[in-house]
Amino acid sequence: SAIMIQILRDHDMVEKGDNSPVSVSCASDENYYCGLLVTLHSLCTHAAPGSWLKVHVLDAGLEAASRNDLVKRLSEIPGRSIDIQFHDYDPVLFNSYPKWRGGYSAYARLALQDILKDEDWTIYTDIDTLWLRDVGELWAEEYNKDNSGFLKYFNLNAENIESIEIKKGEEAKAAYGEKG
Repeated sequence: SAIMIQILRDHDMVEKGDNSPVSVSCASDENYYCGLLVTLHSLCTHAAPGSWLKVHVLDAGLEAASRNDLVKRLSEIPGRSIDIQFHDYDPVLFNSYPKWRGGYSAYARLALQDILKDEDWTIYTDIDTLWLRDVGELWAEEYNKDNSGFLKYFNLNAENIESIEIKKGEEAKAAYGEKG
């Protein structure tokens, strides 16, 4: 799922400018690197050519090799300007919460206001999301209190998909690398 979030500050609501980058945020640890890679690669690949994307990864324990691999793979997508920023945060902030599938990265979105100090707006996407449309379309939408419009707009119907190719085993390693 993906939601538009206004990061509340001590000042009035800030409008998104026409020339501003599309700000996208997500959270992951090493256990979910594969999902992070697929989500961000599909998001960047389906962004309109010429798009400027500012990707914020809330890092709950990614290895340096995974960070480097993500930057390398996203930088290979032609025709888009993709700025990737990794934000370390202490998952201990959430250790009073129950663990979600072995970690606390699912709670990172609760700290967006403190982690993304220079952003007024961001699109938060879960790392189990496959993007098949331009994220810029969602960014261009006007925010209102009825967020259901975003959910309806980006709802994926199986009837609208002609085909999705999923590679497995050795074919996946050849196409996607060792993390497959």
